Amino acid sequence: MGFWNFNHLYTTLPTTITNILEMLPFCLNSRVVDGYTWKGNLNGIYSTRDGYYWLNMFAFAAGAVETVSWTWIWKIPASEKTKKFLWNALQNSLPTRWMLSHRGVLQLNLCPRCNQEPETTLHCLRDCTFVNRFWRSIGFSGNSFFHIDELYEWLRTGVKGSFSYMFMATVWWISRTRNKLSIENELVSPVSLKICTKNYAHSLINCLWQQQLVSPMRLIRWNDQGCTSMILNVDGIGLRNPDISGFGGLIRNSDGAWIQGFAENIGFSNILQAKLLSVYYGLVMAWDVVCSELWCYSDSKLAIKLISEPVNTWHHYVAILRNVKALLARVWHVHLYCILFGRATHVLTTLLRWKFAISRLIIQSLFHQLGLVSSYQLTLVGFLLLDNSLFVFFFFLSLYQKKKLLHCQINSWIIH
Repeated sequence: MGFWNFNHLYTTLPTTITNILEMLPFCLNSRVVDGYTWKGNLNGIYSTRDGYYWLNMFAFAAGAVETVSWTWIWKIPASEKTKKFLWNALQNSLPTRWMLSHRGVLQLNLCPRCNQEPETTLHCLRDCTFVNRFWRSIGFSGNSFFHIDELYEWLRTGVKGSFSYMFMATVWWISRTRNKLSIENELVSPVSLKICTKNYAHSLINCLWQQQLVSPMRLIRWNDQGCTSMILNVDGIGLRNPDISGFGGLIRNSDGAWIQGFAENIGFSNILQAKLLSVYYGLVMAWDVVCSELWCYSDSKLAIKLISEPVNTWHHYVAILRNVKALLARVWHVHLYCILFGRATHVLTTLLRWKFAISRLIIQSLFHQLGLVSSYQLTLVGFLLLDNSLFVFFFFLSLYQKKKLLHCQINSWIIH
């Protein structure tokens, strides 16, 4: 485990600070030699991509480029061709006259519709006089819609808005009609454009929105493999990533009877460290209660992957990984299994988030919502209030599967 030795510090810390530091768990390993590692990622191995991201993040160079996330494009409920179109638009890769002129393909860069202004991507999709009138005719008449100057913000706001399907269908068909005019010299009337736009929007709604509503029922069990030995369920959580984080877990037997539980606050950290520490502390607790065979369930694929593979000596959490490996090498049978706990874990996660946010917790309104959780009867033991931080002392006394009924019942809780 390791311990704090404050005598090596040049400056004497106040007692209040040392008391807080002593409460934070950390994990050391004598086989891990101190050394330098790359800060830009948790693997500790430098790459050009990480170096570029790091320079932009901390703005060491003048005029550093702001890091922009593009992952949301591939997660929107739309067809692949629509996602690809939005990606090209955000990269200024649509064949507008401004782009073609910039690359030396054309000499003129004026819009083929209005012939008044340079045809940038934003002008093509929104600011052209013809296009502007069409947006207003289909209901996009708010001033904020036309006053966003950045293409990235305008497209993301439209895709995330209440009329996202109509928005995506409109930008798609505005671009198509523009191409017909530029390539085939065919002018599409506003009436035809409106019909095509609405039909495409309805197709997106019928194919994609209904598909989102229909999701297969999945029964969730904490003893997912139906084993007859001891069961360890662990989890880690943070307000954000990184931010104030913590972890916890519990051991029960195959009948669902409570054996032992734990919870810790690790201060400012990231989710991966919380997940790894939850596995480590859970295994230590299981060894202390003399488990000859143990099934450990975690919802972190990355944590299970790092534990199962050979240890990377440059990894930021190599000490935790080596300690977990040492525990697994002892004389007992441990099975590591990744399972998405779903809404059952959402209960535990919600409680952990509450403990970081406030010092006193009024949870009666939260418990009323737990009737939506499936296949469980929950018994919550209580909370421990320590140094103005709410620590979960015990998570759940027992979790009993009650056939296939959609039912959740809270028996009791104690707030100190």
